[in-house]
Amino acid sequence: MGVGAYLRRWLMLRVIAIALKKRTSKTLIPLTGAESRTNDIYVVYLIDGEGKVDFVVDAMTSTGLNGKFINNGVGEPVQGTVLYADLPSYEIDVRHYYRGFEFQSRGIWSFLWQWAINYPYIATTRERRIQAKFNKQLLTRMDRIKVLEYLISETVKDRGFRTSPTRLLSAFYTNRWVNRPDKDELMTYYTLLLGALQESGDIEAFDNGSNYGLKSKALNTIAAYGMEERRHNENRSIQVAIVGLTVILLIVGAAQAVAAVWEAFFKAAS
Repeated sequence: MGVGAYLRRWLMLRVIAIALKKRTSKTLIPLTGAESRTNDIYVVYLIDGEGKVDFVVDAMTSTGLNGKFINNGVGEPVQGTVLYADLPSYEIDVRHYYRGFEFQSRGIWSFLWQWAINYPYIATTRERRIQAKFNKQLLTRMDRIKVLEYLISETVKDRGFRTSPTRLLSAFYTNRWVNRPDKDELMTYYTLLLGALQESGDIEAFDNGSNYGLKSKALNTIAAYGMEERRHNENRSIQVAIVGLTVILLIVGAAQAVAAVWEAFFKAAS
């Protein structure tokens, strides 16, 4: 074994040793909810020469790594061992489940620099600050016309476009809405709004009501709304013009009255 291969194997073993200190005996790692926010777990995988996940490491022995051959998720995992002598033919892939997030390190150096600077802590702290700021923002709820305009825009791009309350929320507010305190209220609002649009015939339900698609009637609804909006704007412009003209006439009338009074005052004085 050359010096380079020996050094690479030595570094791989150091990485695996570090990661196994925070492994878990749980069959399933919680990825969501309150329990996931207490995670600080490493899972070590070995990637074969074809780039497929081949082995998950459970423990280190004097001769090799004990774990399970998983064949990239195909079939049932098989208990087995990877000898240390065979390690150079693999690439290491470490997943760090930390405080509700997942960080992936593909390769030795990717793991080492994240571990050295405690990158997961930095990243999650920054993310929580951004989320806390977002949670304080007042989100404007889109009305039915705004939703229809969005659906028309997306359907023009993709005739098979479908949406749902969760997809609408992510489109309008990004995925950060999921962690807002008022997420249930937002979900209820857009569920009701899509239901109302379905009843009005502007959209139709698919997949047993879990998704919605646009109907051609929505174009008529938007056109009618546009005409009504223009009519409203024209009426408002006329009203503003009438008010402006009335003010001008009042000013002119007041000026004439002041002039008449002033003229009468001087005549009386002379």
